[in-house]
Amino acid sequence: MSYKSFDFVERSILIDSEETPSTLNKRLGKNVPVSKFKSSSARYLRAHPTFIRCLQEVIMKLLHQNIKVEIIRGFITENEAAAGSDVDKYLQSGCGAELKIRGTTGSVIDIASAVLQVCPVIIEREMRDLYVNVMNDRVHFHMSGPEIVGFKIEVENGVGISNPLQWAEDKINEGLEPSMDQIDCDNYGPLSSGDHYPSRFTHERVLGNIDVKITRNMTEFKRLVQYQGTNIVFDDSEGDAAWCGEPGITCPNACADEIPGNTVNQRCADRVMSPRLLTTLNKLQKITRTVLNDKLKVLEAWDETYEGMENGDSGDDLLHFEGRSIKVTVVSDDNSKLGTLSKYAVCIGADYVEHRGTYLYIAAKRYLPGGSKVLFPSTELLEVDVPVAQERSYKLPSTFSEQEKRKFPLFDSSGKLNAELSPGVTLRQFVSKSYRYFRLSPRIVECYNDIVYQENKHNKYRGGPKIEVEVLRGYLSNNENSVKFDVMNDKRFNRHNWGVAMQIRYKQNPNLPATHTPYRLFKTAIDKCAHRFYQHKQAMGIGLYADSIFVDVRPHFHLMKESMRHVPDDVDTSLFDDEITQRYLLARAGRIVNPENITSACLFQTKPQPLSHLFQHEHTEVIKRKRRRRATADDSTCVPTRYTQFCSSTEKHRKKAIDDIKRMVDQKPYQHLPFRSRKDVMEALNGCFGDCGTCLDGEIMESKIEHCNNFLHWVDFPVLNGQPDVTNVFVRSDTDDTTRIYACENGHDCVENAPLFSVVVEAVEKIYRPDPDKSDEAELYSVANNPSPVLALLEDIYTIQASGVVKFWVNDDRDMNALKRQLEVVMLYNRNVTLIKIYVIRYNVARDAVRGVVETAARSMVNSGCPDVTRETLTPYEILEVPEEKRKRSAEPRSVRHQVRAYHGNFEARWANQHILF
Repeated sequence: MSYKSFDFVERSILIDSEETPSTLNKRLGKNVPVSKFKSSSARYLRAHPTFIRCLQEVIMKLLHQNIKVEIIRGFITENEAAAGSDVDKYLQSGCGAELKIRGTTGSVIDIASAVLQVCPVIIEREMRDLYVNVMNDRVHFHMSGPEIVGFKIEVENGVGISNPLQWAEDKINEGLEPSMDQIDCDNYGPLSSGDHYPSRFTHERVLGNIDVKITRNMTEFKRLVQYQGTNIVFDDSEGDAAWCGEPGITCPNACADEIPGNTVNQRCADRVMSPRLLTTLNKLQKITRTVLNDKLKVLEAWDETYEGMENGDSGDDLLHFEGRSIKVTVVSDDNSKLGTLSKYAVCIGADYVEHRGTYLYIAAKRYLPGGSKVLFPSTELLEVDVPVAQERSYKLPSTFSEQEKRKFPLFDSSGKLNAELSPGVTLRQFVSKSYRYFRLSPRIVECYNDIVYQENKHNKYRGGPKIEVEVLRGYLSNNENSVKFDVMNDKRFNRHNWGVAMQIRYKQNPNLPATHTPYRLFKTAIDKCAHRFYQHKQAMGIGLYADSIFVDVRPHFHLMKESMRHVPDDVDTSLFDDEITQRYLLARAGRIVNPENITSACLFQTKPQPLSHLFQHEHTEVIKRKRRRRATADDSTCVPTRYTQFCSSTEKHRKKAIDDIKRMVDQKPYQHLPFRSRKDVMEALNGCFGDCGTCLDGEIMESKIEHCNNFLHWVDFPVLNGQPDVTNVFVRSDTDDTTRIYACENGHDCVENAPLFSVVVEAVEKIYRPDPDKSDEAELYSVANNPSPVLALLEDIYTIQASGVVKFWVNDDRDMNALKRQLEVVMLYNRNVTLIKIYVIRYNVARDAVRGVVETAARSMVNSGCPDVTRETLTPYEILEVPEEKRKRSAEPRSVRHQVRAYHGNFEARWANQHILF
């Protein structure tokens, strides 16, 4: 057969280069095209993934040196192999290649150097050895099979390498050298004899325990690695023993200074360890040579039994049997150097270091090579492998791809049960009590943390006992998962064992408020976790059960409920699914009112009130506190005062404005004011329009707000938007009248159409002549001299009385910014508004900017609103283009009323018209 397989090579793949028209142009590695690696005369080829990685890295390394090479032989067929050639059979198996220089830069020595620097570590992972043949015009290299023991290099005469073995060892050492350029150890101190790092934690807390003593015949042994270089000396206590591992198995020879081979029985025990530990050891050997001018010596690494030592060399240091600990010293036996060595061991990131007087004990956490390092709020966890005998309890579905499996890393809980995942949240709360290994998504821990914080944040504001939330189930093993859940009918199946779920409840205690039901916890979980999951492009599963709730992370939102009996009586069960789904969508978008500091938010709350004769203005707690502090100091940049020339000169004009309002008010009989006397109304009117003073805040403005707010509520003139879907909002100060027309004309309702508006607007916008003999005009209630809060308070009343759909009409983001207060009222405070429609006249150019203003305002509202007086969720909104029928109507002649209003509202234009002849 031209494509026969070889028993000595596992995982070599047969590939059809004509499977699709593009297969031939695809690459086995970034720089290894299928067309270059395969035989030119064959349709099929073999390729071993590990060797292809070696080949790819060699080509890449040479390219970084500006040396280009060509694959002159990769896979060959049986017909192309030379008769009796041992070398060609590796090409037939897809485990070898030959390279030559393409161009004028580089030589075969450069190719061989790259091979020796790159490939030994890669091929060692397959427990195989490397063969290199340096010829005058090319370099052949391949990954040997198990029948070949040890590294081998051959060099043709004339290549220019006098001592090939020594040269090869030097190149291998060069390839192993770690980069230490960014390591700064000045802030680290040495350990004294008897000290260990980290000093706060025990050996078990940092490293956990072992599962099983690894032997050469176990799969776990293949997960360990062997140091390939000669820059470290190894003790090799087993070297003279008759057998290693078990009677009848010969011990590897000459392990102290060189590597007999990488196959199972040729690996040297003291050179073998976990990949994580080898990384630390390799850095430490370089520091020993360059800083201490010495050479590192390993006394013990992975341990096994051998003749005369049936329990190995390690005694109580059981981690040696997993290859996760080493004992090191220096070749010079100068123990005074061990303190400095310990300092560097800690600096380069060793998990555990202990100074034992005559040597250092260094150990590594359990770790999966290439695995995840997963960050939790207060710690990090390393992905691990489990012993083969225990895999069934933890394995993921076989239908998962390797990429999908990496989304659910497995961790080790040994010695870490009291470790904090986040402040006050320990690992013990989330792991199965009967199993050592576990899976856990950081999103679940963050969700739990947010729920607990939320409950106690509210609790702290309102007063009461600490609210504890207990985890009934966190991670479960496959065995526990299968026993507890019905695979067909329970959507919680395969959620806990994937580490993406938790079942929680309020911890029962006599002081737990009756309001703290599973349904409350259910809503809190949605409010806090939906947005957090969404930030990580994940959705939420949420379930309501008799005494607890279920939360998990999943691709799409899913609602679970054990029975509608668990839903409170005041909840409409027929709408339950729709309302919870809507709540989830709002929470996901960050629309749940949930201030970080409830106390502060409620101090500043300014919720407007609908018209009511029972109304009595109350200043916020913040204003009351400011008033108490003003007796000693006032830091305002504007100092309020009534004693201005403007106030004294305009007193008669203010009295005239008040008299005009009184006449309108007196047209109504006072029988309709059963709770307020004429005296109350007139006092409020005089305080609102008669008072005069500077500044937009301070005591004078606070007094005006109090009197104006009371007057507007008590005077008993309506605002006419008591029906649903009739409220329209626009910017009154906008010089472009288009938004006013859309909002107020053609039978639409807006604040300008309200009778209450008509009562006060002429006074608020009153223009007077400072000198009756001159034509100059000025505003009676100007912002600079005597600001009035009337129209702002009227807008509050108008928008708080709205219901159903509320429409905003804006030109662009500047208009939207001007309407932030009205938006706040209908989005944050008004619980009767169901939808906000924002019509943008300059839709094509301004919609995104308008949306940006609304989104920024919404984010502020959820963090500043007081939950005692606001909605639970912000009102949803839409950004829309003005309908075509609206645009057609806007072209119609403006109403006489509108033209008169516009004329009287612009005193500067009137003044200009009066003087145009001059």
